[in-house]
Amino acid sequence: MNLKINKTTIKDIDSVSEYLNKIMRLRLEGISLRPNGMDKEEVIQILPESADCTNKLCLIAQLEKEIVGFLNFSRHLKSEYQHSGEFGMTVLPDYWRMGIGKSLMYEMENWCKSIHLKKIELGVWSSNKSAIALYEKLGYEFEGRRKRSIIRDSKFHDLILMGKWLG
Repeated sequence: MNLKINKTTIKDIDSVSEYLNKIMRLRLEGISLRPNGMDKEEVIQILPESADCTNKLCLIAQLEKEIVGFLNFSRHLKSEYQHSGEFGMTVLPDYWRMGIGKSLMYEMENWCKSIHLKKIELGVWSSNKSAIALYEKLGYEFEGRRKRSIIRDSKFHDLILMGKWLG
């Protein structure tokens, strides 16, 4: 497997937008839905303007030229919270359990350390057992539960809050 993990910025909006809309159409449990997908203005909001940005990081995982995974990290902007940030990640189902999520997370953690962040946080659906297992394997700890904070198809889900102290 010739996996490449690359930083992505606004210059890559077309390919990132295509990937995000593709994964949303799958209606996977654990990924927030937008009935009309994400327009380019919404995608612009999550993409860093340049590769040297220290408030946002977006990574794409590529096999050959196909994007098969995506991770976005946002640093908290309030001064009391700037030592930390939160991420979200997706991988296309055909590529699950191939180490792609782990590779994206290692790259993100190295970037966070390089800009002296101290903590990484995330929220994951309680039903996403494989993601929770991956996060725990990589040292993320349970920090809380937001009960019934997600509703999909008239069914409620809890959101598990996890974090990792980088020190």
